[in-house]
Amino acid sequence: MLTSKGTPFVSLETRADRWLLGLYFALVIYLMVPVCALFHEGVHAVAYLLVGYPVRGFFVSPFMSQVLGLYPAVIEAKQGGISAAGPVGGLLLGYLATGLLLGKRRSWGLFGDSALLMVAWAGLLAEPGYVISGSLAGFGDPQQISVHLGVPRWLLLLVGVGLVLINIRFLRWALRRWLDTFAPDIDCRRFRPVIGVLVLCTVVISIPYSIPVAFYIARH
Repeated sequence: MLTSKGTPFVSLETRADRWLLGLYFALVIYLMVPVCALFHEGVHAVAYLLVGYPVRGFFVSPFMSQVLGLYPAVIEAKQGGISAAGPVGGLLLGYLATGLLLGKRRSWGLFGDSALLMVAWAGLLAEPGYVISGSLAGFGDPQQISVHLGVPRWLLLLVGVGLVLINIRFLRWALRRWLDTFAPDIDCRRFRPVIGVLVLCTVVISIPYSIPVAFYIARH
């Protein structure tokens, strides 16, 4: 029985319950990803200001964001530093969320623990995934890092893959803590369909934001 502070939340005995929990996680992702994107772009903005470039604003929505900054159309190392700042900041945010979830405090409540889990997912998997996809397709921050810092894209790809392989272990620990807190007696095999529903719902939610990105990549 899945519980929150001793009160039954949902059982995973039926398919409907597993869909409900997967949808709950997907909605938490939908709420938390813009927060993570704002942090990512905020770190970019701070890097812009530190090197003396102006920042005009932000564009943030679920699964897509952009800082509106200006810099000269020349190849400079500090521009590569600006591009690297966002993914590095997002990765550190993911480690921070994981540390809070695994820390001495037993629970931040059902939504708090779920939010931390999804921020950890965004930082520890989505940011390296961005590095992987950007290095393969040649767009976004990975492309700028390669151009301005002279880092080969294949090396960025290897770094992204390595981070995913390392961070999966941290995410497993975080998920285990969530389960120990809210579902201490659950059969983990019953939780697997929840992950499938989570992935499905996340993909469906992200489609409206992925289409313009796909068209942009196709044109360039």
